[in-house]
Amino acid sequence: MLTLIDFAAPTPQAAPWRMAFGSPVRVLAAREPHEVLPLLEAVQAEAEAGRWCVGYVRYEAAEAFDRAFDVHAPGGPLAWFGVHEVPQAWPAQDEAKSPDDEAVAEW
Repeated sequence: MLTLIDFAAPTPQAAPWRMAFGSPVRVLAAREPHEVLPLLEAVQAEAEAGRWCVGYVRYEAAEAFDRAFDVHAPGGPLAWFGVHEVPQAWPAQDEAKSPDDEAVAEW
């Protein structure tokens, strides 16, 4: 598993901020709406302790914030975060992709 995060440079003169993350030391996942807020509190605590948290909160988690939201059943966790001690070096171009990789988001 390799997660690559490639942020645009904050200014034209600055270099892009590129982070690579391998297998997490811990995984935090919420499958039910009542688990989402405690998960986000755990993510915050991990980040405040100096660890890197890489993950997502799905649209379908909206009910965790307001029961008025009517969403369909998710096809996976409502929220998922891998906890990492430190980022890894950005891989060389030929190491960055494998045939099994797919982009989660192209911005």
